[in-house]
Amino acid sequence: MYKKHLSEKIAQVFVVVGILLFIPAIPAMIPALMIMLIGLFSAQIEILGFGLIPALIFGIGLTLFIGYSRHSSGTLDAGKILPLWFGTLVYNGLPLFITLLLLIVRDDYREGGAENFGFFSFLVLFWWIIATCLSLTAIYDEFARSES
Repeated sequence: MYKKHLSEKIAQVFVVVGILLFIPAIPAMIPALMIMLIGLFSAQIEILGFGLIPALIFGIGLTLFIGYSRHSSGTLDAGKILPLWFGTLVYNGLPLFITLLLLIVRDDYREGGAENFGFFSFLVLFWWIIATCLSLTAIYDEFARSES
């Protein structure tokens, strides 16, 4: 019987969370695609960019999701596992860092505390922290497996 490595188990967690996050993300892409089409047909590149940014974020997330599902099933090539986890680290760690930096800089969040920070914002921040820690753990697991 094949025993899954820690990295593959973490990929399963990302698959489950990815499914939960893609359910609201797919209908949310409709306005972004409409904005892209308006910008494309009106020949205004700045309007196109407003729709392109969410579409790129969605596309990168979808690519990572496909990598997680292939890795959790054991069909991902060994050479693509570390880039998958480094991509995950950047994809989740960069917005976490930016959000934490903005929370430190803004005075109204320091004075008002948690009252100015909604439940959804806490949930997203919590997921970014968990995802960043899990991706670091998976990177460590892959390096430890490659050395042995």
